[in-house]
Amino acid sequence: MNPQLNKVFSKLAKEEKTELASEKVELAIADDFKKLDKSLKDKLGEFNRANDETTTLSAKLRRALPQAEERIKANTKVINDSKQDIKLALNAIKKADTLAKELGLNANKIDGYKSIQTNITDLNKRIDRLNSNNSELKKFL
Repeated sequence: MNPQLNKVFSKLAKEEKTELASEKVELAIADDFKKLDKSLKDKLGEFNRANDETTTLSAKLRRALPQAEERIKANTKVINDSKQDIKLALNAIKKADTLAKELGLNANKIDGYKSIQTNITDLNKRIDRLNSNNSELKKFL
């Protein structure tokens, strides 16, 4: 075969290999881009969901804060009213104890005496719980 033809064929083979190699590189880069693009789009979706959820939560909190303030005021009124009622009940028990002692009777036998004592104890526990709840709510204000 002619040496010049060998050179031409040799150069053509090299060019063909170069073209195939560059196409493989382009395909690999294109595949990488597709993967990266999908990953970025997924992240955008995650950010959109996170933003929507945060916006919703912020709106709920904005509505809840004034409600919390009102709840604290209402709770405080219930607590104060209950304390007044407890004072009245304790005074009544004191009077009943004094009268029962003067008459030689057992105050525990008076109808409603034990119930009032139980209710005072229960109310004091609930007052403590409601005060604790108020303290928790105040942390958010």
